[in-house]
Amino acid sequence: MDLVNVKNLQISYNDSVILDDISFSIKQGEYVIIVGKNGSGKSTLLKTIVGLKKASKGIITLNLPNDEYSYLEQVNTKNNDFPITCYEVILSGMQKPKKLFYKKSDYERANEMLKMLKIESLRNKKISEISGGQKQRVLIARSLAKSPKLLILDEPLSRSRY
Repeated sequence: MDLVNVKNLQISYNDSVILDDISFSIKQGEYVIIVGKNGSGKSTLLKTIVGLKKASKGIITLNLPNDEYSYLEQVNTKNNDFPITCYEVILSGMQKPKKLFYKKSDYERANEMLKMLKIESLRNKKISEISGGQKQRVLIARSLAKSPKLLILDEPLSRSRY
């Protein structure tokens, strides 16, 4: 089964066509890497797939509910004064609509993510106090915490430029 199906996609900004006639599908278990020059539309494509940007033409089908995929945009350090710990950021990856409290298994999963990404030392640090690379690891942990069927990462290996 295709998790993602993109057919004849066109994306424009104002009157400029950025991407044109893009078609592909992604099946469960596949790894897909989108490669291109800076400014070639890679991030725009991902934002359009997850619904943050509207396509000019074409069809995008995500064959899974929102809570079964995770999207991690390019990491930056804007809004660096948000008073939340790294552990709380990871926990927030498991929030569900209308769910007020975390379960014991959510806390256990957050601890697993800290260990898996070797960031236990960041647990109680404020997200605003850590480096761009550390922030990226915390956000990857947040994305992985809910065990998504589809993981969409925009520049997951880049270093922060801020």
